[in-house]
Amino acid sequence: MVIRKNSMKAACILRPFFLIVIYLVTLKPLFALVSSIIPTIARRMSSYQLFRIPASSTRRSAWNSQSIHNVFILQMSTNNKGGGRPVPRKKNNKNKENVFFRADRVLSNRGWGSRSECFELLKKKRVFQEIDSKMICILGPKQKISMNASIFIDGKKEVPKLPPLLRVYHKPKWVLSVMNDSKGRKNLGDLDEKSISMMHPVGRLDYDSSGLLLFSSNGKLTQKLLHPSNEVEKEYTALVVGNVDEENLKCKLSQGVKTSIGIFPATLVDTTVIPENEVKPIIDDIISNLPQEYDIVKLEKNGHLFFKNASELTEVNLVVKEGKHRMVRRILANSGYPVIGLKRYRLGSIKLQDDLLPGCSRELTQEEDVWVRELLES
Repeated sequence: MVIRKNSMKAACILRPFFLIVIYLVTLKPLFALVSSIIPTIARRMSSYQLFRIPASSTRRSAWNSQSIHNVFILQMSTNNKGGGRPVPRKKNNKNKENVFFRADRVLSNRGWGSRSECFELLKKKRVFQEIDSKMICILGPKQKISMNASIFIDGKKEVPKLPPLLRVYHKPKWVLSVMNDSKGRKNLGDLDEKSISMMHPVGRLDYDSSGLLLFSSNGKLTQKLLHPSNEVEKEYTALVVGNVDEENLKCKLSQGVKTSIGIFPATLVDTTVIPENEVKPIIDDIISNLPQEYDIVKLEKNGHLFFKNASELTEVNLVVKEGKHRMVRRILANSGYPVIGLKRYRLGSIKLQDDLLPGCSRELTQEEDVWVRELLES
């Protein structure tokens, strides 16, 4: 009994020493291993995003039948440099014909009236859609339909189709690039073409200039075409007084010409000297076709007909990337060659075709349409 008691006392005394030995031999290396792994796991987890599944997919009845990975989804971020959110995918808008919109929006966009007017018209069940040669009533303003759907009011009067993105117009000289004028001068509002009735002009051409003018149905596209940062080229042919020194003018334009509204560069394409026997007929034609509101006596007195007795004229083709007010006239005049006629022939990839008469318009060609849509998406 005495031996047994002594052995129990010895065991009690030695137990802490045995525990320390076990800790040093087995548990301490294990803890060291785990502590080295945890930071690595944390760094890798920072490149994942945790998204919560909607409550509808985690109802109480589904808990027993679904494993825990159905409750939370770990999705690796595509922008894992800083552990940020995943980059959203761009929407595929290739099949825009299959996109549907509210009926009141479609009706308003196609020029039938304001959004509220179209809303009331649809509430009264007065709008019909033609499907397979049958007239089907649109149930209300919230019904989704195609932007190009065949729509009729009261089943009889067809709503015009959505206008094209752009239409090319040949602006004649002495037509204002505005939709109305208080002085009664000719303007773009006088046009009879229904094709541009729901469109707006892209920028302006001077009253005494002619050539390419675009009509747009898309405000964003208009901004893209006009903003200097997009550097959309505009090509002009100017009729100037004098015999142009081509190399000297090319150098001046490339360096930029100082004007009262800024310094503007241009690219000289080429020059063509007008034959001597054609100079006087051209000048006489310009003066004889001045609008009625101009008093020739006053113009001559104020020096505006300085070119009346000119003996030399030159055509100058040049390209600019901005469209400030009378900019081309200013840079050529400040280069020593005053302009007496100006015509725009190109804007970007859109050209003024020879068969498009002044006062007429046309649709974009296939190549022009591709360029326009690429510009709009850029």
